[in-house]
Amino acid sequence: MYKLVTQERWDKTKAKIDWIWKEVQEILAGIKPDMDYKTLESYRGFLIYVARTYTTLVPYLKGIPLTLDSWRPNRDDDGWKITNTLEEKFAEAGMSGMTPPDRVKPAKRLYENLVALRFLTDAEAPPEGLVRPMRIERRNYMLMFGDASGAGFGVTLWTEASTTIEVDHGVWEKEVSDSSSNVRELLNLVIKIEELAEREELHEGSGLFVFTDNFVAEQAFHNGSSKSKKLHALVQRVRKLEMNHSLFVHLVWLAGTRMIGQGTDGASRGDMSNGVLAGDSMLKHVPLHIDALERSPELRNWLSDSLPWKKQKELSFLAPEDWFDKAHWDTQLIWAPPPAIAGGSCQTVMRIQTH
Repeated sequence: MYKLVTQERWDKTKAKIDWIWKEVQEILAGIKPDMDYKTLESYRGFLIYVARTYTTLVPYLKGIPLTLDSWRPNRDDDGWKITNTLEEKFAEAGMSGMTPPDRVKPAKRLYENLVALRFLTDAEAPPEGLVRPMRIERRNYMLMFGDASGAGFGVTLWTEASTTIEVDHGVWEKEVSDSSSNVRELLNLVIKIEELAEREELHEGSGLFVFTDNFVAEQAFHNGSSKSKKLHALVQRVRKLEMNHSLFVHLVWLAGTRMIGQGTDGASRGDMSNGVLAGDSMLKHVPLHIDALERSPELRNWLSDSLPWKKQKELSFLAPEDWFDKAHWDTQLIWAPPPAIAGGSCQTVMRIQTH
């Protein structure tokens, strides 16, 4: 099952982005001081509609509402709301019924967002995106670990149909080694994903789980942007691959100790004697299917003793088979879904429900 917009709407998308781009270029060149509010507001609505199909675009639309609301009080230079005090919150609320100006100045973020939007929509025809990953001859499911240690880097890759681990390791050129660890960590992974695309091994509908122990890199990916220009550009490269190859990339943060145990940390230092490089199964180091109660059995007793239940006997810990029936009639429930099916970036690991 695929999703896409019509050619007419795709052409309109590119035209509207180009209009905003030209307006910003003229403002930066000093040709004009601001841009038309109503036109930009109209284009925002259309682009949000298109982004419901191409969700990769969503993070890069933020500069438009920041520009549209830049005339409101208590805004910083980039258009973000500043409401530190109660008086400022009331002042912001009091503006809700006021008429916006005819013209507005672009927020700082808008320029970088437009660079990304033009990059992601440069195809002549609307890309076809799969609604969900596909399984084709057990070759569309990949696990990748990447680490950068000082001047070195390491990547380990396993595919569902393979019995071997593919390993890349080496030393960065000086230009890269002088970059921040956040950039080196993400660059390491992006280079490998692009290499797989060039080798035509990223088949349509591939599900690629990428693991890093760099929290900043993981957040930049999920936010779709970063204040770091280098990190921002790397995220764009991955998003473009997702759109052009119908990929499902999941970037997952894990602890440095797990990266060490899995063996990729050692690979980045030239050590090939640990974890998967010593014969471990890759799946052994990816326990995304294990929920919080399985990871810490003592948590069950702690919750039973600590939470103010009305009646102890009414407390229920839901198993997966209970989610579709018992969850709708029991009184006090604890859901503990595995991170692999939880919402967001695997951060929702438990929910307490009371009727």
